[in-house]
Amino acid sequence: MDKTTKTVLILIMALAAALLAFCLFMAVGCGCPKIARYSYTQYSIDKRECIRTPEGACILTNGNIISDAWLEEVDKKITETEKCIGIWKKTKPDILHRDPSWKPPKRSCYTILLPGDWDVACSDSRQQVFGRAGNGSCLGKGLPPTEECPCAWRVVLQDGNVIVTTPNLYMLRPGVVELLTGYDSRNLWNTPELIKCSGF
Repeated sequence: MDKTTKTVLILIMALAAALLAFCLFMAVGCGCPKIARYSYTQYSIDKRECIRTPEGACILTNGNIISDAWLEEVDKKITETEKCIGIWKKTKPDILHRDPSWKPPKRSCYTILLPGDWDVACSDSRQQVFGRAGNGSCLGKGLPPTEECPCAWRVVLQDGNVIVTTPNLYMLRPGVVELLTGYDSRNLWNTPELIKCSGF
């Protein structure tokens, strides 16, 4: 092997190592799921501020107070959802089939952002993400919006792979389902298998 070939191989190995390190740190690409969808929220995302769950999910707290038990609960909810969704795979827009070969992504692929400006819904006093959602999202769940009580997000995907939800984690599992299947909230709540995987 001549000197030029050795140099090229060393450069390729260095590039591969750098790419792997980037994947592990940023948890984007590199086999991680990402949904091509418009981002309804535009929160600032800096992975250097991650607080990791015991199994490696990235939590961006934005000033929200969390505990070790809360971090463990995040891992528990993700695991429960993965076990349920693992047997289903989307083949057409509204058709799922069993797929025993499916494997969940690395836990480091998950980024969960807790917005600092969440508020309380007027419909049921549960936490919600600030801002209005399309009425179809609420109508699909049997919650008709009004002018006094508009439809709002409780979970939404930002940038295709960041789950934005509130500290009570009430809607974390639907966010995981959406990330893993590509089903948006309207289709999710019309699909019995996915409703079950969402914990409802």
